[in-house]
Amino acid sequence: MSKYFNFIFKKKPVVIDCFTYLPYVHDFAKINQAIKYVPDWWKETPNLAGTGRPTIKSCPAFLDFYKKGIVIPSWFDLEITVDEKNSKNSYSWEASTQDFNVDSSHNSSEFEKFAGNNASNFKITSPWAFKTKENISFVWSQPTWNLRELLSNFTLLPATVNYKYQHGTNINYLVVNSEVKKTFRIPALTPLVIMHGLTDRPIEIKNHLVSETEWKRLTFGIENLILNRNPTELTEMYKKKIQLTNKIDSINGL
Repeated sequence: MSKYFNFIFKKKPVVIDCFTYLPYVHDFAKINQAIKYVPDWWKETPNLAGTGRPTIKSCPAFLDFYKKGIVIPSWFDLEITVDEKNSKNSYSWEASTQDFNVDSSHNSSEFEKFAGNNASNFKITSPWAFKTKENISFVWSQPTWNLRELLSNFTLLPATVNYKYQHGTNINYLVVNSEVKKTFRIPALTPLVIMHGLTDRPIEIKNHLVSETEWKRLTFGIENLILNRNPTELTEMYKKKIQLTNKIDSINGL
């Protein structure tokens, strides 16, 4: 009887549709459940330490972090050189693909009190667009457990996003310029972001390969319906997008 009721009241999954226009990204670096990216060091860790105490292998917080997470893996092999303090340039980079860009669209002056005079933002432009039909937010955080060798080089800037109202997935990091120049590498299929939906329902991931035209249609468009007299007012623009999206859904019976 209990199994019957568990079936009846099974929670409906939240579907997150993930669109890309690049075949190799879709084929080789799909958006996936984080459990598939549990680090090798964890798998090799014994259940008990030499003292007989349980290790991180049995930590429920670690396991839930991966069981309930979604990973955006790197679809490139990227080498970044961070220049020393007071250099003309903050960093330079080289990637394995031409379908890729790193930029500094968020100048440090935008968050000067945090960045100080020795840190820079670098943004990885993403070929993925995410979409949900429901109003559910996702928290972005750094997959720290996968990045032991890279932790001193860059930090993911965390955020909360909602894919009903915006669909871009560009990834922002902070790099700190030190006394000496340093170079580090992000190999292909490195987890870049781990996301967690702010819901107790399961998340179902659907990857789609679409044309670049279709990808742009999914990613941009509603902004063309909004007169934006002050492009710097991002919060106000986002509020208008939410209101307009909800109105369109109501008109279309969604």
